[in-house]
Amino acid sequence: MSRPSFRFYPLAFAFAAFYWGLPALTIVSGLLMIWGMVSLLRGYRFYWQPGAFFALILLGIMVWRSAWLHAHNPQIEFHFHWILLLYLLPMFSCWGQWQPVHLHRALLLGSTPGLIWGVWQLLKPAELQWAMQIGFHMYPRAEGLLSNPIMLSEGLLVVACWSFARLRTSLPRWERNAIWVHIIWSLLIIIFSRVRAGLLGFIVLFFLVAFFDARLRKWALALLLVLTAGFALSLQIFGFNFDSIEARVEIYRVSWDLFCQHPLLGIGSHAFRAYTDVGIHSHNTLLGMAVENGVIGLAIYGFWMVYQVHILWRLWLVRKQKEDQAWVVTALVLVFLNYQLYGLFEFNFNLGGVLLFYCLHWSLTEKWYLQRGKLLDQVPPMQTAAN
Repeated sequence: MSRPSFRFYPLAFAFAAFYWGLPALTIVSGLLMIWGMVSLLRGYRFYWQPGAFFALILLGIMVWRSAWLHAHNPQIEFHFHWILLLYLLPMFSCWGQWQPVHLHRALLLGSTPGLIWGVWQLLKPAELQWAMQIGFHMYPRAEGLLSNPIMLSEGLLVVACWSFARLRTSLPRWERNAIWVHIIWSLLIIIFSRVRAGLLGFIVLFFLVAFFDARLRKWALALLLVLTAGFALSLQIFGFNFDSIEARVEIYRVSWDLFCQHPLLGIGSHAFRAYTDVGIHSHNTLLGMAVENGVIGLAIYGFWMVYQVHILWRLWLVRKQKEDQAWVVTALVLVFLNYQLYGLFEFNFNLGGVLLFYCLHWSLTEKWYLQRGKLLDQVPPMQTAAN
């Protein structure tokens, strides 16, 4: 296996930093910004791929709308997703001759400290006793090194997407065993933290693996059984929080009302709390984009996501051209599905760390498409249809 370009390591570090908490993400984002500016000064060009084009338009809408609202109402903070600036900078074109295996290992190693910390916290007698007292309506402290367990569960599911894709390849015994241990510990975090989006995400992942991959089917079904039994046991012990369901319904109702009042350009980024006290955001990505950025912003975001689906589909069609790298396409598809799934329950585009994490994946998808997607032109139509 050849070593990746030196320029790949800072980006791999940025992937891993997602699991180290907000301070680490802030530092990494700043370092990426500096790296991008230095690259521009050294003569590198902006990253003018379609994803960057959509990010630039969306960023412009956010900045203009937020500035206009703040000027007319100083109580509304001037805010925009400056993380989108990183998408335009040259470092996203600096993947070089990277090896996907190294990226997966970076995700495994980066998430392991927080995973160990979270499991250790959960298994402490005092923690279990506290969890028994509070019931289902609050999460035990299973956030690892992050600020909340929902964010950790989303990150662990991303690692699991990469892991299951790579388990389909030939691996050394020690690495295969390490991957399985990581998956099982992740399930322990999900079951005890009772993050419903995480539970549903792993259920969908296990189902997809069992349905499409005969080699991993028995393991996926076994883990699906363990997860279902663990969730059922947690319901018996802690009960179910119906109050949170009612609260989400109220947030959705208020969000829809705000969208109807500001349909064209929305209420501005992170301005939800300036209009209502029922929550901090819409808890749904499509609804949140509509509320904050209006129909125009939602349309730009929709085109961006459709473009991602387009290039992932084209990559899927040619994945068998290089069998040793087909797993990378599978991983990217699973991660994209994971983002969309979490977007049903959380406004994950609204969180800077989560947005950076997925922007890295989306830029990687575009780079992989530029390197591999052109193979589609070399595939006969009958073979393409068969794939």
